[in-house]
Amino acid sequence: MSSQNKFSAGWFVLTVVLAFVLPSLGASAVETTLVVVALVALIYATVLGMDARDRLQSIERHVARIAEAVDPPKAVASSSVHFTLITADGDSLGPVELQRPDWPPGSIIYKPRGEPNLRIVDVIPNDDPEGFTILVVEPE
Repeated sequence: MSSQNKFSAGWFVLTVVLAFVLPSLGASAVETTLVVVALVALIYATVLGMDARDRLQSIERHVARIAEAVDPPKAVASSSVHFTLITADGDSLGPVELQRPDWPPGSIIYKPRGEPNLRIVDVIPNDDPEGFTILVVEPE
């Protein structure tokens, strides 16, 4: 195996590993995609025998195209609302960040598998602008 093919194989392995590791480290899908595309462009450029400057320009072009095509929604981050959850017995379940601002009684907060979903029993507004609205909940 030539040194160029060993180099390409090494970058390929690194790309596959990063594609799986980056999301678990908290990288967004967009960040992971940009890293993987840059590495794939590097592998492609190496296989074609481009020199270092041409490889860098090729990577920049690929990353720029992906960055232009992928515009993450900006409203998602700002649309979340903080609440404090308590049970009908008065036990605090702590603060929670939810995507909807309105949770009328009877609404269901769906929890991950293994945890019971929560039904809203009452909503207690908080007059303090620093405090969170309280959602009184019971397991569904």
